[in-house]
Formats: sequence, C-alpha cells, structure tokens
Amino acid sequence: FRIVKSSSSTSTTSIDSSSATALPGFAVNTPYWFRASIIGNFLRFESSTDGTTWTSRLTAMDNAYSSGTTQLYCGLGSNNSSYMFDDVVSSVIAPTTWDGTAWDNGTPAAGKRAIINGNYTETGTLTATALDIKGNVDPTASLTFENNANLIQQSTSTGAVPNHNTGNIVVKRNSSALSRLDYTLWSSPVAAQNLAAFSPLTSLSPSRFYNYVTATNLYSAIADPTTTSFSLGNGCLIRMPNTAVAYPSTETFTGIFTGVPNSGDITVTVATGFNLVGNPYPSPITMSTFLTTNSTKINPTFYFWRKTNGLGTAYCTYNGTTFTTNGNSQSVDPVGVIQTGQGFIVDVKAGQTSIQFKNSHRVNNTAGQFFKTKQNATSDKVWLNATNAAGDFSQMAVTYFDGATQGVDAFDGKYINDSPLALTSNINNEEYTIQGRPAFDATDVVPLNFKTDVAGDYTIAIDHSEGVFAAGQNVILTDATTGTETDLTTSSYTFTAPTGTASSRFSLKYQKTLGTNKAVLSDNNVVVYKSKGTLYVNAGDAIIANIKVYDVQGRLVAELKNGKATSATIANLKATNQVLVVKITSQDNTVVTKKVVN
Repeated sequence: FRIVKSSSSTSTTSIDSSSATALPGFAVNTPYWFRASIIGNFLRFESSTDGTTWTSRLTAMDNAYSSGTTQLYCGLGSNNSSYMFDDVVSSVIAPTTWDGTAWDNGTPAAGKRAIINGNYTETGTLTATALDIKGNVDPTASLTFENNANLIQQSTSTGAVPNHNTGNIVVKRNSSALSRLDYTLWSSPVAAQNLAAFSPLTSLSPSRFYNYVTATNLYSAIADPTTTSFSLGNGCLIRMPNTAVAYPSTETFTGIFTGVPNSGDITVTVATGFNLVGNPYPSPITMSTFLTTNSTKINPTFYFWRKTNGLGTAYCTYNGTTFTTNGNSQSVDPVGVIQTGQGFIVDVKAGQTSIQFKNSHRVNNTAGQFFKTKQNATSDKVWLNATNAAGDFSQMAVTYFDGATQGVDAFDGKYINDSPLALTSNINNEEYTIQGRPAFDATDVVPLNFKTDVAGDYTIAIDHSEGVFAAGQNVILTDATTGTETDLTTSSYTFTAPTGTASSRFSLKYQKTLGTNKAVLSDNNVVVYKSKGTLYVNAGDAIIANIKVYDVQGRLVAELKNGKATSATIANLKATNQVLVVKITSQDNTVVTKKVVN
C-alpha cells in the first residue's frame, strides 16, 4: 500500500518522500518499512527501520476497509485524521475446506485457514493459521493451543453453568520475561484448573499463590494451592517457579492450562472497590466491549500488574484512551486488548455486586497487544515521570479531549494507591494517574500531588507527548515551595522532598509568568530533613550564607559557613535521638528556623 495525506476520504495528496518534515512519531530522513495486517474488523499497522524489529504505529481507525482503490482512513502518530492508506491490496491466502472427503484448496499449512465442514479424522498434526470447525470435536481428541493461538466457540450457553463443551483442551500461555521473585496475574481459560498443577515449581510453603482482598486492598496467600483451583472470571497472583533465574537475568514461564474451555456469558461476583478479575476465555477480549457491558458497574480504568524491582506502583494503568507505565521493562501497552490468561484489577462502583463477561467481547487476536478497538477523539497528551537516583519511578498523564470534563469521567484513571511514591494529578482531592480534561486551553492549570516515604532528591521530566505538546507547546512545572517555574520541554526539574504528601506544592501550566521576582528565603520554601546521620537543607532559589544547628538546650552542635549555594548538607551529626533546631541564614541576612528530629 501507499500512505497519502488527506483532509477527507475523497481528496488525497501523496506524501512527498523528499520532504524534510517527519510524520508524527517518525524521525526525519529515516527510511522505514511498513506493514499492515487485517484481523477480523481490525487492522494492525507497524513500522520498522530494519525490517526485523516492528513497532506498533496505529492510533485510530475505522472498520471499513477493502482491497483495491478503497482508502482506509487511519491515524498515524498523534494526528488521527490526517493520513490514510490507499491502494490497499489484500494478500490473504484463500482458505481450504474439508467437505468430508477432501480439501478443496490443498492441504492446510501455516498461513492458510482451514475449515472442517464434514467428518474428519487426524492421527498426526494439523497445522493452519486458523481452524474453523463446523460441528463438534470428539471429546477424546487431543487439542492444544500454543501461545497466542485462540479458541472461539460461536454458540452461547444459558443457565448457571457457562460451559457447553465436553472434553479437555490444552492452552499454553507465555509470561513476560521475568526473574525468580517476580509475579504474574493469571486467569484460567478452562474450568477447574488446579493452581499447583499450573505452576508446580512455585513455592507452596510458604505459599506464593495469592488472592486479592477488596476490603483491605492487600493480597492474601492461598493456604493450600494443591487443593485450590482458579475461580471462574477471577485472577490469581502467582510467583515465578523457584527454579527460575535470579535477577537481573530473565526467562519466560510457559503456563499450561488443561481442562474444559470456558464459553458463554459469565457473571462474576464483586464488591465495591478494587477487585481482581480475569479474562475467563481461551481467546482475548476487547476492553471497549467489556466496558460497554459493565459501564454502570465499574469505573473505566484497568490495572495490570507489571511489578519487578524498585519503589513505585506495581501496576500499569489503561483507561481506553491513555496508558501509563510503571517503568518496568516488561510494561506493554495493552492497546485495548485483554489477552488469554490475563488477570487484571477493576474499580467497582459503590453498591455493585457483579460484572459480566460475554462471548461477544471475544476477538481473534493472534499477534499479541498491537491494535486498538475504537477510534479515539483527537487528543493532546503529556506524560510525566518522577524518578530518583535509586531507580524508583512513578508516571502520570494529563490529556485533553473534546467531551472530557474538569470532574471525574471516562477519560480519567484513578491511582490505585499501592505505593508510597507517586506523582499524580488532583481531582476532588483524590489522586489520579490519568486525568482527562476538556479541549486544550493554554490558560489551564493542573494541580499535582507528590508523595514519598523516602526523603531525598527527585526529578520530574516529560516521558513523551502527543498533539500540541509534541508540536512544541510549553509545559511549565511550578514549585510553590521554591517559587520556581521550569519549562519541562527544555529541561527536567530536580527538587528535594521530605517524607509525606505534598498536595499543593506542584502544578502544571502552559504559559510562562511574565517578569521575575528576587529569590527570598522564607519558611515556605525551605526544606530540612535528616537521613542516615546527614542533615539536608534546600532553600529553593535563595542562596544560603550559613547554617547553625542547636540542641534543645541551646548548645551549638554543628555549623556550616560560607554556603554560597541553594542547598547544603551537614554530615556526621553527633547529637542523636533528640530534637535539633536548624537556623538558616541567607545572603541577604533573612533567617528561617526549622526543627528536625535527629
């Protein structure tokens, strides 16, 4: 196919390959490979600079496509409605059908879909891209689905039991590349899968199999995994096998589910608050259809466990339009798809007691998490990271959409609040990892929250951006404690933080304040804390002349002269287990006094 630039579906202008302006998300003067593949009513679009490693580039699409001259409307980068594919040519190989006697288009093979529409017996191995069985499979047959292969049963069941199948299948599902002490949230696609049989080399004593307790927002060890099975439509946190390699090396664990495959509409009991649920089917499901079914029951945010090492949230957050990572190398944007075997957390609305999975949620996605299932409105987004030298990490996003509000709505993603380190935005005095606001206005101001239980230096920086932010819009971080403004598009911002929560220190805006004020030492912009025998003082933009430290009896126990900097440290304090009085004097002889426990 070719890529054309357009403002409508009937007027196209070929992109000039010699242009020095890069498409959104692409580098200038860099050759690219492109590929697109159709899966059902969805299209996966990818690019590569070497023809080997492929990156998903699809951000929006409609469901109307065909080969030939029909144009497929599609977004690239952040400009969802400016580009389309033209002259899409289908390379799909015609399927082959078994009529009870012979195949009508040759023997099935990799890359070819096989349809069985008559009695068929296979004593060896049948290989095909997809297998469509118009009838029943002998329950004594052996049917194994390798990683990323899917089973979709077309009929639905009614009544209390969601299975209309007989006979076992085997479903294999690979974990991310993990180390021995890492965990995965699993959910079984088959009935009565025993936990210990699923991961026999995971520790049984102490048990490293966990349920999630909504009332406490904590995980609880399952006493005896050898006598416990996966619960239908629920998730389970399971540690890697004890034989797995130690960090920092990684390996992939292949989970093997054996049992009667789940199908039909499935109701799962839940409670108000965060609940650990899971995809109950041997095929992926789409988030958009799951959300539509349960729109009155859950808030529109999904939480995926991606914890390895380091301080920060264990979860990546996705709300259907925006994804925030927790900084771990295995964090992958789900892009609208919940994979086979995937457990995840949802936030259930007050008073709701059940959610529902439906056969209509299921989709045949054999390529992993590469495509979205709905077209997003044009958006402007910026992602911010908070980090420190120890590698601790927190990410948040502020997004602007037509249709979003200043209050809580479907464009927001609440912080799951599982870590003492978090950079979030503020809505109604609550923490949000993702905040959606109305169409972008450069006069907007976004209040931020920051909290930590480890005092020290932290850095806030832009991770990536889309829309007006990718086009050069200023992103100003204001620190009310130090009185500083930093344009994060040109530099990151490093600050000193004590332990605790700062809900009014930081804010985000998009216009610079005119004029400058002389830095003044004040009680509000001085931060003093102690860590491991060292006293840390940060005076914002004010220059420190000297620091004197007194005990409660008024005796001078330490002194720093000729500071000539905005921050200072005093190491090896001799006074311990008592309150110290710290007197900070600036170069203009302003004095601020703080107390700290040594």
